[in-house]
Amino acid sequence: MGCDIHSFAEVRRDGKWERIINIFPADEWERKYHNLDFLDEPFRCRSYGLFGFLAGVRNYSLVVPLSQPRGVPVDFSSERYEGGLADYHNASWFSLKELLAFDYSQSMEDRRCSKQTGPYSFDGGATAEPGEGEMTTYKEFLPDEYFASLDVLKRLVDNPEDVRIVFWFDN
Repeated sequence: MGCDIHSFAEVRRDGKWERIINIFPADEWERKYHNLDFLDEPFRCRSYGLFGFLAGVRNYSLVVPLSQPRGVPVDFSSERYEGGLADYHNASWFSLKELLAFDYSQSMEDRRCSKQTGPYSFDGGATAEPGEGEMTTYKEFLPDEYFASLDVLKRLVDNPEDVRIVFWFDN
């Protein structure tokens, strides 16, 4: 069973958080099969590398998470998150300022690998021993869609502290 991320962006205006809708450009598949040009969710691709970076979820690469999950903010604007739903987990949020402050040019070891577990079976979510992974940078490791969403968010307001992304995962 896979794991997915659910996310939305908010902007603080006059001291109140407002959800931003339909500002993230749809990818080719979303345009073709869902006839959508823009979507609400900044982070919507299934990237276990991104999940590990944001919240330590499905962290087969063993990257150091940007933060441990914080839960949803008490003043967030959405009714979409129901904390009691069994499949939702590791809810968190980041300000745009926090995401932009990270040094994505840093080197890291991506330790996710595939390992043969039987004569005809492989585990694609295995973790290599230290030093056996692939050296890369966070910029190369994280999906292009992540950086494209940050670029959209940067254009919303002058102060990146007034933009945040709320997210959670489900299995």
